[in-house]
Amino acid sequence: SAEFFGRQVPFPTGPALLMRRAGAPLVHAHALRDPEGRHVVCFDGVERSDPALRLAEDLRRLTRRLVEAQERTIAAHVEQWCVFRRVFGAADAA
Repeated sequence: SAEFFGRQVPFPTGPALLMRRAGAPLVHAHALRDPEGRHVVCFDGVERSDPALRLAEDLRRLTRRLVEAQERTIAAHVEQWCVFRRVFGAADAA
């Protein structure tokens, strides 16, 4: 799990594990709808694993960085956020 907008939620470590094992970078990207209804793809940076760190520590760090990128994108364009499953528990509903 990872902290997402101030709450602990289940978050997959698969992307971090894959990039660590493959030695490949992960490019942060997201798509937005512009005022004319077209989709625009935005690239927000690159993450790399740190082989000097223990596996569990690097997975936590990389997953945290992925979550932070999603939080920034969602906060900047909350009107375009669409989620297909419950993220927060019923007790967290506003």
